[in-house]
Amino acid sequence: MRFVDASVFAHAFLKPRRKLKPHETEIKKTAKEIVRRINKGEKVGLTVVQLAEVANIPGSYMQWRRRYKSRSSSSTPQTWKYTRSTGKTA
Repeated sequence: MRFVDASVFAHAFLKPRRKLKPHETEIKKTAKEIVRRINKGEKVGLTVVQLAEVANIPGSYMQWRRRYKSRSSSSTPQTWKYTRSTGKTA
């Protein structure tokens, strides 16, 4: 059994915000292949901490995208307050 790091899932699932360099494209391709093998039933190990990181990846990514999108659409600087309990910005 192999242990899988949370970064494998991040590389496999997240859409890049910029054009990837050739070595980064190769990393993404390899990460997707690892996830395909896991989906086909390959046994892997994952710690609780890594599982929590994987679970937080989409939320962190979406939070960043909302902030970036709002800030880029306005010419005035904005301050952001993140409420941990609700996961919403104020």
